Amino acid sequence: NAAINWEMPIAAHTEEIWDKHVDTILKGSFFCAKAAIPALKANRGNIVNIASELGLHPIVNNVAYCAAKGGVVNLTRALAVELAPEIRVNCIAPGAMDTELMRDCAQASGDAAAYYRYYQNFNPLKRIAKPEEVAESVVFVASAAAAFMTGAIIPVDGGSIAGRL
Repeated sequence: NAAINWEMPIAAHTEEIWDKHVDTILKGSFFCAKAAIPALKANRGNIVNIASELGLHPIVNNVAYCAAKGGVVNLTRALAVELAPEIRVNCIAPGAMDTELMRDCAQASGDAAAYYRYYQNFNPLKRIAKPEEVAESVVFVASAAAAFMTGAIIPVDGGSIAGRL
């Protein structure tokens, strides 16, 4: 899992901004998975990618991030089909989560308090996730309890994908 997020209208996107998003988010996920395949095959491991709710349901002023995270969603599905049955590949799609990246985006917005209020009200549970909540979903998907899951995209988003308020 690696991400950057420079929120801006598409008119402000440059090729460099696009490339940095795609290289960090999508290309990084691809080459990390590729490098891990021999070890994963040897010990029946599995891959858990991290996308975003925005890779499933985009928002305005975030085209490069949404497209790259959407790419991680389909990368997960493609890898799941190609690497089965030896390696399971699944994906967690978190909603707004209190991370350094979110704090950076809030600061860059010019009004961090308003930014946080917006995302606290973005989903039916009316709050921002704690990183531990998302980590617990990763642990489950990687565990033997999820042994029959591959190619799954699991939103951990406070209900945002079900319906934004």
